[in-house]
Amino acid sequence: MTLSTVLSPVPKFLRRHKLVQLLIALVPDWRYEVMEFNNGARALVDLADSNARNYFLEKSFDPVFFEIARPFLSRGGVILDIGANFGLCSFGLLHALNGTDLVMHLFEANPHLCDCLKKSAALYPGARITINHCCVSDRPGVSSLHIEKENLGSSYIASGGDVEVPNLLLDEYLQEKMSPVAFVKMDIEGFEVAALRGARSAIERGALPVIYLEVSEPNLHRQNLRVDDCFALLRDAGYALYYCKEPEYFSGCFLEVHGARLPVGEVVSWSFQPGYQTDLLAVHKTCAHVQLIKPA
Repeated sequence: MTLSTVLSPVPKFLRRHKLVQLLIALVPDWRYEVMEFNNGARALVDLADSNARNYFLEKSFDPVFFEIARPFLSRGGVILDIGANFGLCSFGLLHALNGTDLVMHLFEANPHLCDCLKKSAALYPGARITINHCCVSDRPGVSSLHIEKENLGSSYIASGGDVEVPNLLLDEYLQEKMSPVAFVKMDIEGFEVAALRGARSAIERGALPVIYLEVSEPNLHRQNLRVDDCFALLRDAGYALYYCKEPEYFSGCFLEVHGARLPVGEVVSWSFQPGYQTDLLAVHKTCAHVQLIKPA
């Protein structure tokens, strides 16, 4: 018996976080659940995590992300999922693009989450999935990860953290293991600038043509960085930046990708208030299959 089967007869309005927390306290084996989400995707999650409980109860994870990513991967390709967390982006894409030739490389600093990722990968026999336990950085050695136990996805790199993690430079990884990359998802709680600096050679030659990344002023500030530092690095490396998830920033422009059109807004200047956070698309100038269509 699983927690899902126990909850299935319970009216939806009674399926709440406190009920799940009570049940997994009573039956610890129910803490880890193979969750079904987005109409058939599957992944193992730890229901002690608040966000995982929410996705489990809603059976849904960030549908807008998949609308954005799908056109870039409609012809297959290599995906880098940097800051994989429970892998819902990657495993959701494997389901959404079933039959497409995808190669997944997941990067996660939390060893507990890596164990969950390995079990989820086993749910997709035949899929090409590589899981890397590491901190994607700009220097060799190790980093220290502070773990947020109630929300594992909010864990971050900090001196004096809970666990040491081996560092990985993307430039070295790409030279050793990689065919051309189609799509990068990056969400590493303010450490994005370090990860991009560690991929300087790759991004300057256009080997990472499309990067979908979180930009969070509070998280960057924690690393003694500003939003400007992240944007300037990408602009200097030849990327154009686009709002892709917040319709209020859309400007009547579209990115045309393999015949599909994504509404976007150009990031032409910026002045962000404390607390600003969003997800952006960075498209490299050498990316011939992505064209910006402006209103007439």
